[in-house]
Amino acid sequence: MALSSVLWALLLLLYLVRSETTDSQNPSCPVPPGVPGIPGNHGLPGRDGREGTPGQKGDKGEPGQCEQGPPGKAGPTGPAGPPGPQGPKGESGSPGIVPSQLITSIQSELSALKARLANVEKVQSFSTARKVGRKIFVTNGLKAMFDVGLKSCTDVGGTLALPRNEDENTTLKKIVESLQVVFAFIGSTDREKEGEFRDLRSQPLTFTKWRSGEPNNGYGKEHCAGIYVAGDWNDFQCDAVTSIICEIEMA
Repeated sequence: MALSSVLWALLLLLYLVRSETTDSQNPSCPVPPGVPGIPGNHGLPGRDGREGTPGQKGDKGEPGQCEQGPPGKAGPTGPAGPPGPQGPKGESGSPGIVPSQLITSIQSELSALKARLANVEKVQSFSTARKVGRKIFVTNGLKAMFDVGLKSCTDVGGTLALPRNEDENTTLKKIVESLQVVFAFIGSTDREKEGEFRDLRSQPLTFTKWRSGEPNNGYGKEHCAGIYVAGDWNDFQCDAVTSIICEIEMA
């Protein structure tokens, strides 16, 4: 379209030049302008000006240098992986050395357990048993004199019952009631010194429950203590026969 415009412009210019020449040669005879001709056909397109021959490939440049930046923030912890296979069995270690103090402690605990088991077996041999604190009062209903009863208690690893506090005295009282006797011997005498009752280890009594006016050594023969069914104490003749109640200390 651009080419046809150019051609049209050239034709118009040529016409104007010729008109001026004719006018100059024939000044007295003016000629009217002619009719414009038909536009010509489009010409062929020109070559693309951007086309050219590619140049030669340049040499490879030196590699650039860069500095390592600071490490980024730690990412979130990933899920736990599956357990790995079991490793090989290690070599047996050398035998350890047990401290002598530990051995002594274990032996002591073992001895205490054996003693406790022995006491349990003793208790099971009696028909009546009442526990109070770390002490157990037991009886088979045996009736005997003081010394015979004491021996029967020591034969099973115990001794004659002797309350050391109000709870023990109340427990022993209930056993006397169950035996349906007036009194039972307890582990105390004044055989060493008249009027001074001590336990069977010759230690002073730390708890007593004497009935009013007792002990009185009636008839000059009452040297062994006992507990009434009411729970109070009295001194009795040691050759009296009554129920025997033993006590066993739990380990």
